[in-house]
Amino acid sequence: MDSCRNRSNIYKCKYCSNRCRSFRRNENFVACGDTFLLQATEPNVNENITIQNWQVSSSNIEILEENNSVTNAVLIATYNTYTFEWWLKKQGTLQEDVFCNVKEEIEVNFVEEPRSDFEIIHPVCENGVATLNAGEANLNYEWTYDNDNGVLVSEEDTLQEIKLKWNTDVAEDSTHIVTLSVTDDFGCSTDSTNIIREPKGITLTFTMEDETCEKGNGELSVTPYINEIDTVFTYLWTMENDVNDFSYLEDSIYNLGDTLVAGWYKIKVNYRNNCFKIDSIEIKNLGALEADITNSGELKGFVPHEVTFNDASSFDDGEGAGASYIWRFYLTEKAPESSKINFDSEDPATVKFEDKETDEIKGKDEEHKNPVVKFIEPGFYRTHLKVTSKEKCVSKITFPEIIEIEANLEVKMPNIFSPNSAIPENRFFKPDFGEKIEAVSTFDCKVFNRWGKEIYSWTNENEGWDGKINGNVAATGTYYYVAEIKDLTGNITKSKNSFYLVGE
Repeated sequence: MDSCRNRSNIYKCKYCSNRCRSFRRNENFVACGDTFLLQATEPNVNENITIQNWQVSSSNIEILEENNSVTNAVLIATYNTYTFEWWLKKQGTLQEDVFCNVKEEIEVNFVEEPRSDFEIIHPVCENGVATLNAGEANLNYEWTYDNDNGVLVSEEDTLQEIKLKWNTDVAEDSTHIVTLSVTDDFGCSTDSTNIIREPKGITLTFTMEDETCEKGNGELSVTPYINEIDTVFTYLWTMENDVNDFSYLEDSIYNLGDTLVAGWYKIKVNYRNNCFKIDSIEIKNLGALEADITNSGELKGFVPHEVTFNDASSFDDGEGAGASYIWRFYLTEKAPESSKINFDSEDPATVKFEDKETDEIKGKDEEHKNPVVKFIEPGFYRTHLKVTSKEKCVSKITFPEIIEIEANLEVKMPNIFSPNSAIPENRFFKPDFGEKIEAVSTFDCKVFNRWGKEIYSWTNENEGWDGKINGNVAATGTYYYVAEIKDLTGNITKSKNSFYLVGE
């Protein structure tokens, strides 16, 4: 209320209407707890302002402090809603008797601060679940905990009660700090902090002996440790792919004898208060291998025929370092792919390896691992490989493909012919390959007279010489030929001899 309106002095009222104003006050009219700050103007305003009177609507209000220079008052009250009013006097600067009075009223709602304390049910096992219950309702909850390993495992939609666990190994008793901040609908908030105690856990040490050569001769045991006295442990084992069944063996040693094959094994160790720890370990198959063979080059050809064999065996270490190889080749009847060779009892055939004849290729070097073999006798061959790993594990395989080697691609040439013969087949001097003509890649033949002069040549294996020179039948007598034949596998056969021509 502006007192200038009741004055007759026009000058004074004009002055007051320009100078009197409502003073700024704290706009938050909710008191969280039992104190509230009334502020009538900014503290740093350099004007002559005094509080004429503070009035409150209840005897439950106590003014703790007044500061007339900044027009502040701190109030304390029980929890309720109260009306405050105060009179402020602002003295003018032009005339001492000019002043303005302003009356303000506000309501302040004193509300009780929300409770932020909470109860804890501590975990009984390492990595166990702690339950935290705030016990209040209709509040906003915010939980914070001490490290990134804390995991919220609550299933409820509300944060009034939460469940926490920590996924860390605990060798000794461990503590975790948890803080709860609560805020009510008035915006009042409090927080409190508690400590969760997580009990010590156990460590598991495995003693493992890998199996060798797929014999199931591995051995596995586990030793638990906890910094407690008289702790009793029980053990349950299973395979990794059967995680829900821990009933296979109730002992700290998984197995003895020759039945512990390669693979993953899982153990569940139980100890105090139904606590347990689960861990896994892998038994490896040391030295295990599976022999295999591939080849490059044709598996069918004429003596001498060359084939490159490649070791394609698989090893447990992926590389087969230190392995040794024995290759043998056996002459056999042409048989189905399933036929096998007795590696140790049958006599191997002789082949050429590195320009030496041998019945066995044996060694550890690259040339023994992937040998280049030359077959020097005709027949049907089976290839056998025996691989021994550095751990002395052995695998054998018989190559399923038969290697078919034929005799040299020889050419038969007539030793006599007559261009005027009554028999058509005897009128030409031409090669006879029989059924092997399909194996001819290139052919070249030259005919010479007795003085060594070339008189005719041709390159088609299906053709020959008709016995004529410049259209006339050659003179009766002895002639000579030189032939060179290359088969489909690249082998070259040379042939030369004399023959007799019967002319006119």
